[in-house]
Amino acid sequence: MGRNFNDDRTNIMGAFTYDKSEGMLRHERDYAMSSLAEIPNPDKKSANDGLPSFIMARDVYTNTQNDFFTPVIVTQVGAAKPFSLTFTPDGKLTTFDRGQILYDGQGREQKLSIGGDGFKLRDDMLRTPVERFGGEMQLRHQFNTSGNVFSSLNLFAEAKYFHMEASSQARNGTFADTSPGRSTGNAYRIYADNAFISPELRAVMAGGALPIDDKDPLKRQYFDISRIDTDFGIRTTTSEYDTLRFVTGFDGSFNNGWNFEAYVNYGETKSQFVNFDRLQKEFYDSIDAVSENGQIVCRDLAARANGCQPLNLFGAGLASQEALDYSYIYTVRDDVIRQWNAVASVNGELFSFPSLFSGTALPVAFAAGVEWRKEYSQMVPDIRSQQGLIFQNVQARTEGEYQSKEVFVEVNLPLLADVPFAQYVNLNGAYRYQDYSTTGGDGSFGLGLEWTVDRNIRFRGNYAKAVRAPNIGELFNGGSEGYADFADPCDATRLSVGKYPANRAKNCAALGLDPNFTQSVSTKPSVSKGNENLSPEEGETLTLGVVLTPSFIPGLAVTVDHYDIAISDVIASFGARTIIDNCVDSPTLDNPFCGNVTRGPDGNIARVVNQVMNVAEYTSSGWDVTASYRTDLASLGLPDYGSLSFSAAAGFLDELTYDPVPGEAPNPKRRVNFRMTWDYDNLSLSYSNRYLSSVVRSNQDAPGTYEVWKAPSWTTHDIRAEYTFGNYSVFGGINNFTDEAPPQTPFTWTGTSLYNGFNASIYDNLGRYMYVGVNARF
Repeated sequence: MGRNFNDDRTNIMGAFTYDKSEGMLRHERDYAMSSLAEIPNPDKKSANDGLPSFIMARDVYTNTQNDFFTPVIVTQVGAAKPFSLTFTPDGKLTTFDRGQILYDGQGREQKLSIGGDGFKLRDDMLRTPVERFGGEMQLRHQFNTSGNVFSSLNLFAEAKYFHMEASSQARNGTFADTSPGRSTGNAYRIYADNAFISPELRAVMAGGALPIDDKDPLKRQYFDISRIDTDFGIRTTTSEYDTLRFVTGFDGSFNNGWNFEAYVNYGETKSQFVNFDRLQKEFYDSIDAVSENGQIVCRDLAARANGCQPLNLFGAGLASQEALDYSYIYTVRDDVIRQWNAVASVNGELFSFPSLFSGTALPVAFAAGVEWRKEYSQMVPDIRSQQGLIFQNVQARTEGEYQSKEVFVEVNLPLLADVPFAQYVNLNGAYRYQDYSTTGGDGSFGLGLEWTVDRNIRFRGNYAKAVRAPNIGELFNGGSEGYADFADPCDATRLSVGKYPANRAKNCAALGLDPNFTQSVSTKPSVSKGNENLSPEEGETLTLGVVLTPSFIPGLAVTVDHYDIAISDVIASFGARTIIDNCVDSPTLDNPFCGNVTRGPDGNIARVVNQVMNVAEYTSSGWDVTASYRTDLASLGLPDYGSLSFSAAAGFLDELTYDPVPGEAPNPKRRVNFRMTWDYDNLSLSYSNRYLSSVVRSNQDAPGTYEVWKAPSWTTHDIRAEYTFGNYSVFGGINNFTDEAPPQTPFTWTGTSLYNGFNASIYDNLGRYMYVGVNARF
């Protein structure tokens, strides 16, 4: 809403926005609970038998952890085999149903099964809940001008503030990591004198000798258990963002007809992230419980003096609140981003000259300006996160800033006008020089040509060279840790796949891994880091196009554009999978990748460091086509009931590569959006659809490695209605009214990139949903 003052020379406008979207958990969509996965092909007997190495299956779960958050005993205890025993929620010993255990073509047992009581994903987020509110105010004042300088002079100012809250949660609670002497291979180590061991378990233990921990100074007997600690709390993150922006400046015109603008801008975003987490030492001290004088206490005397409370793992929901409070905490990370910006520019007509052959006056337009910018960023993780004392997301403090000084010029030079086959021909050029305090100076430029033949057809072309300096996070990020699933190339089922299987087999053996090695199915930490030695990335873009507005079909407009993009020294990280694969696919282990991969004592990947570098060459080429058409029904000889309009936008991808990842990057080759609208008086009805062509699973594996190599094409349909009366309108619609699920392949089936492979995030995963709303103007 707004209002004018001072004989309409002053205008003040204000706006307020509030929106809220609910989150969505995996179990709220049936298609996301099918647990699609790629499993080793049991019929694959040799590398060259023509069969895929991996096939698709449903209801695939880990068979090393159960679905009711109690321990599974992973070592042999008495006569009970590994993974044969588990516990009921109230702590009673029972058998563990591992379901149909999977085997590869060589008969090697996998840590996955079909069916059974294995852990099932259900509580991770498919959509994040978000609540947002804020407002802005704008002021514009026109001064009375006199004298020989300004023909118009205006003051403008803007203030904006927005607050946003969001929350997300991981797919489970905490679990065992690799902590020497306390856990290994994602299993907790339990000593035989643990006070929470039930009499029935002790009876089973008496049936045979337990292994001895050779690294324990007391050489105690032990057994290991795996457990998903969801009953202690799911790992959650709540996020709050406060953004404000202030702009003020002047614009107007000089008496000679030239225009000017000068303004200063300040923006700031403060963020806070609160995570549910656990203190590692305190937790492991609390599960190492013994009995003293009839009481269960923590074994470690120093921990006991520090308030340690014994924690019972042998059931679900049996841990005391005091024990949970001792080792489970909330960590807080505070971020701030600030930007200062000042810009001054002028534009106007340099001169004009007569066009050849017609004499039409052709004005030469010119613009120039200067810009100064300063950016500052700080990330302050919880001190316990910085010190690596917690379960997840070890993060380093990050702080940095840079300044840039820029100058730019633009020229618009008409070449011809009003001659046969050239209604208008125009050449434009732009140049910008940037001097960054971090990477030094560099220049960008662009050249464009437009040729309007007549009102029916216009050609256009543009060539541009641009540079992008690294941002603060890319330069100064001290390291942040996240968890992800890694497909270990040294797993027995993957030794013979990939681009260089001979190198892979040799190097995995050099790492000390048995050819029958089977990887852990648990997520592992991946550390992302910045790099202060980055240089700017450079890109070149060529676009050629045509615009058709045929006079013999009034209301029709068609554009066809071809683009060709090449970017060198791309600022990016290789990605964990590329790092892991290239480590063992290179000729030897002496390569730049292996230093970023750490393996634990059991041979499993324990950590991957993923540092930002000038690592890649990016190329992309293709075609973009749009078409729109509007006509009154009466002009088609139909009753005069309003108008019809059609619009379509299509993208056709020719090439998309990202070196050093081999081959073309997975992406739909064709994308089409279509809309049809009928308008009659105050009523508007529309139908739209979205089409994505098929997409390959990966460009890092040879075709034939996977049974399902492509996700099929995907189309959704939407309808919408709106009715306007006065300053108000009501609207409503149904999106995806045919309730299309994301393509049901192992790499797209949840419609999100969380834990399930490539390209999943391009698909809408809400399914069918309805909406209604009201617009009001004041």
